[in-house]
Amino acid sequence: MSKYDKFEDFMQSVINEADSKCRSRFGQSLADAYRVNMETVTAVLKIIDSGWWVFAALVAILVLGPLGFGAALAAFVSTPAGIIVVGALAVGGGVAAIRTIYKNRVLPIAVKETGEMYKSDFESHINQYSYIDSLIDRASDTLISRSTGR
Repeated sequence: MSKYDKFEDFMQSVINEADSKCRSRFGQSLADAYRVNMETVTAVLKIIDSGWWVFAALVAILVLGPLGFGAALAAFVSTPAGIIVVGALAVGGGVAAIRTIYKNRVLPIAVKETGEMYKSDFESHINQYSYIDSLIDRASDTLISRSTGR
C-alpha cells in the first residue's frame, strides 16, 4: 500500500509536503505556521496511520468546548477508536497526549477538513500516480492556506 492507493498514506504525504513547503516558502515548519508544538504533528501522523476513521473520531471530540471535551474524552477512550488512539499515543502518554492535542486542536481540525475536501477525489483516482501527486500538491497548499491565510 502507498500514497497512491491508501488514503491514510496520502494524508501523511499531504502533511509532510505542507511541512516541506512551509519551510521553503516561509522559513518555518507546519507546526510553527499553526502555532502548535511538533509533538502534535507527530501525534496526528501516528493517529492517521491507525486509520482515517480513528482520526475523524478523535477530531469529532476535539471540536467540543472544554466542558464537553472532558466528558467526551472519558467516554471516547473506552470505544474501539479511543483504544486505538491511546495505543498509538502510548509512548506520548496516551490520554495526556490527547489532552495536549486538544490544546493544539487547530492543526488536527484543519487536517481533517482538508482530508475530507480531497477524499472523494482521491478515491476516484486511486493508483493514478501523476493525478495523486498533483492532488497531494493541491491538498498541501490548502492545508498551508488554512494556517497562513495565503
